[in-house]
Amino acid sequence: MKKSALKALFVLLLGIMPFLSYAEVPGTITFQAHLSDASGNQVEGATDITFFIPGTDWTEQHYGVSVNKGVFSVLLGNQMSLANVDFSQVLQLHIEVNGISQTIPISSVPYAFHANTVEHDTLNSLSCTSGQVAEWNGSSWACADKAGGLEGSQGLQGENGEQGEKGDTGPKGDKGEPGSQGVAGSTGSQGPKGENGNSGPQGVAGKTGSQGPKGENGNTGPQGVSGKTGAQGPKGDSGPQGDKGSKGDTGPKGSKGDQGEPGGGSSYYSLIATKREVLNTVPLDMDKVYDLCRDENGCTVTLGMKDWDDGKPGNIASRGPYRLFLSQTSDWWRLSNTDAEGVDGDGKWKHILQAWDCYFTDAEFIGGTHTDTSLQFGLLNWNTSYNDPDMVCILIIED
Repeated sequence: MKKSALKALFVLLLGIMPFLSYAEVPGTITFQAHLSDASGNQVEGATDITFFIPGTDWTEQHYGVSVNKGVFSVLLGNQMSLANVDFSQVLQLHIEVNGISQTIPISSVPYAFHANTVEHDTLNSLSCTSGQVAEWNGSSWACADKAGGLEGSQGLQGENGEQGEKGDTGPKGDKGEPGSQGVAGSTGSQGPKGENGNSGPQGVAGKTGSQGPKGENGNTGPQGVSGKTGAQGPKGDSGPQGDKGSKGDTGPKGSKGDQGEPGGGSSYYSLIATKREVLNTVPLDMDKVYDLCRDENGCTVTLGMKDWDDGKPGNIASRGPYRLFLSQTSDWWRLSNTDAEGVDGDGKWKHILQAWDCYFTDAEFIGGTHTDTSLQFGLLNWNTSYNDPDMVCILIIED
């Protein structure tokens, strides 16, 4: 769309007056202008126009202004009153249309607005006689004889008003005299064919004619009723092996099985802490721990975390195996690979091995609260960093 150039005509229908009265002055001005595009073509249709007066807070945005043959008219001050604008100081009006802006001078001060700001005490001090009005002489207000102002130039023609309602039908007039005989019209077109008459009587039968040529085959008749099913035929030979079908979709993940029983071998012991034991230690069978670890070569421990991520089902992350030694004469323990050590049941709890949210510990946890008053190791599922409901902790002890 071509942007519009703005040719403005500023008409102050309420502002340009050579005299004024004490009546309250309305804070509006009628503004008319002509819009054309960059090629000089007149703008038509609804257009958004913005007005503001530089150096003041006054601004108005008029949306969908009707433009007819380039001409539009708006009432400025209808949205934000112009009564508070000091027009004795205002020299310009700024206009924006479709991104194009123009500033036009205000050549005549709207004295009616200027008068509205004069203190009433100044006007009340005047003693005007009959036929006189208060008039600004350029420096002060004074009484002067009322005189007619100069006639302004012809304003632009306004838009056509809406169509008025249809008036009532007038009374029927008198019947006029018959007119003279008109000229004969041309012959009309052929009329439609009439209906067939009744059939005449049957004529005498003629002699039989010769054999005519063979006609084309007729359409196939409807399908006949199906016959009864025949007897079972002999079994045919087996066909060749068909191609292997494509792999089917993976079925849904099955529910987790119950904890299995420990193996029967004496050199291996494992334990699992599930979501049911979160924040509570699962106690180890200390007789089995002593049997595997309380000798000169100790035992190995591996601590793992399983199913911590829905996107990696069945995955296990682990720490170890590490070598654990238990004293044969006291409750002292030591993990050689990390140099972690402690005394079980001494009231000073310590973790033997950590694998993310899984802990192999000498403490007893109940609902997250811990103590170390018993000769008891435990497996703790803390499950706070990953917070997957299927996550489990696995501890494996081997001789």
